[in-house]
Amino acid sequence: MSALQRFYGSSKLNIGTNDSVTQGRDQYLPLSTFTANMKTMFDALTSPSSPYAVADSPVSIILITPGPPLHSQMPEDRRPGRSVARTGAFRDEVIRLFHEWKALEAQQTLVKGEWGWKVSLVDFWGELVKDAGGIGEELAPYYL
Repeated sequence: MSALQRFYGSSKLNIGTNDSVTQGRDQYLPLSTFTANMKTMFDALTSPSSPYAVADSPVSIILITPGPPLHSQMPEDRRPGRSVARTGAFRDEVIRLFHEWKALEAQQTLVKGEWGWKVSLVDFWGELVKDAGGIGEELAPYYL
């Protein structure tokens, strides 16, 4: 079993996984609302005036893309609520936001001795598909 298989079988937080369900499901969010929510969280973490700011600490912001859904590993009643295309759109948005925020990271004005904030990306979708060798049933061993 690879490290990625062990990771995926453990506790994790995937940004956009629940929000990307299809319309009509309780957790559904339009992609534009997801983006606005992400920007609100980002602003709270990077604004020096925010009580949640990480700018004066060595803490980084790590964005983790959602993994692709695999219908064969889901309970029958949940399958209609997940689609590869919709979850993929949320993955793409997390990656786009990362690039936008990485550019802002480089624009920080730091006083000597300040940490500043940093943003990193874990493309969980991309790494999972790469490790599995595809986006179909090849993923089954990772969904324990």
